[in-house]
Amino acid sequence: VRNHLRQHQDEEVSLEDLGELTGYHPLYLQRIFRQATGSTPHGFLTQLRLTRAKELLSTTDLPISQIAMQCGYSSVSHFTSLFRKAVGFPPITFRKRARIPG
Repeated sequence: VRNHLRQHQDEEVSLEDLGELTGYHPLYLQRIFRQATGSTPHGFLTQLRLTRAKELLSTTDLPISQIAMQCGYSSVSHFTSLFRKAVGFPPITFRKRARIPG
């Protein structure tokens, strides 16, 4: 499941999709995934996406909207809100801080 999420992190991946992939009921899959990893599949996917977003913000000049799309978010406002909640400040601030030499 982790490999599947890594390979499809920029796509819409539902618990039902993962259940079909593994043959487990979606809720059972969520429970055993959490036991094995300490995170839900959605939480794991969110962390993958945020890590990718940080990388793109630090190393490219892509617009925030394009980074959001490349990381699997269809809404820039949702991406920005989630990023701010996880990191403590918005993507544009992260980009500025990541590029300060030193």
